[in-house]
Amino acid sequence: MSAPSISEVKRIRHKLNLTQSQMAQLLGITLRAYQKREDVMKTRKTEFEMLQLLAGEHDLYVVSSKDPSKSPIEGWVMDDSTHEELRAIREILGLTIAQMAELTGYARSGWNTKELPDQGTTVRPGEYNYLMLLANKHPNLYIYDRE
Repeated sequence: MSAPSISEVKRIRHKLNLTQSQMAQLLGITLRAYQKREDVMKTRKTEFEMLQLLAGEHDLYVVSSKDPSKSPIEGWVMDDSTHEELRAIREILGLTIAQMAELTGYARSGWNTKELPDQGTTVRPGEYNYLMLLANKHPNLYIYDRE
């Protein structure tokens, strides 16, 4: 998948009927940081793929809530990830650090620091939710292959 265009992120936000503030909260960034993404910046690959899932536009997968009375957005996890959780997700997926870096759009060294204790780095909620789904470890959501 190529990097998302600025207009695609804005279009998905409108499709989801979310304000910029709500979208920023979903991604775990400030409102200003999100506004920059709609104006000049690119969205991280895994964040964009999660937004595509929420909008029903992902090429490979469909997401649904484990609780049929709730939408996938209501099942969103806002907790911070830990280095142990990120390593466990990578291992469940059977990926090397280099492969995980490629999947997420990080440099190898950038992903490696996310798995090291005491580095203070993590992934944002949009990325974390997507990775938990891929590893079948999301507490509130399921992911299915698109047919």
